[in-house]
Amino acid sequence: MHDELKSRSWTRRWRRVLGPVEEDLPGFDPAEVADIDRRLAVVDVSERDRRLVLRLNPLVERHVPARQVKALPSLGAARIRFADGTTVLAKGSTPGDVAVLATVMRFRSISPVACRVRADGTHLLFARPGADDTLSIRVTGLDQPD
Repeated sequence: MHDELKSRSWTRRWRRVLGPVEEDLPGFDPAEVADIDRRLAVVDVSERDRRLVLRLNPLVERHVPARQVKALPSLGAARIRFADGTTVLAKGSTPGDVAVLATVMRFRSISPVACRVRADGTHLLFARPGADDTLSIRVTGLDQPD
């Protein structure tokens, strides 16, 4: 009971400071607010991609091979673990790309050959031995090994 009263008093204090959250910001044009939100979202995405590239470039430069691919159906993604312990969450650019990577890994070592930022995010490119094309895997973020 005491904690509930305490919580209500904090909520009331914040409402006095912030005012009603549901209302538009007074003195600002909603179109301007939407434009600022859009610009900040672009900055956030590009900053995330820049940080991912900084973390993934050593894998490319040192030719660190991928060692394990584990499906994460709950996230609709896969966990890719590299030989140096780096672990990333990833999705294929097209359906089945991660499965192709896992299949190639069963027979030979495969390392990323490039890290690129595209409109849809950061991609690790893998060159399949004996093939002219590359396999593009979109990295959605870093992960911890389980």
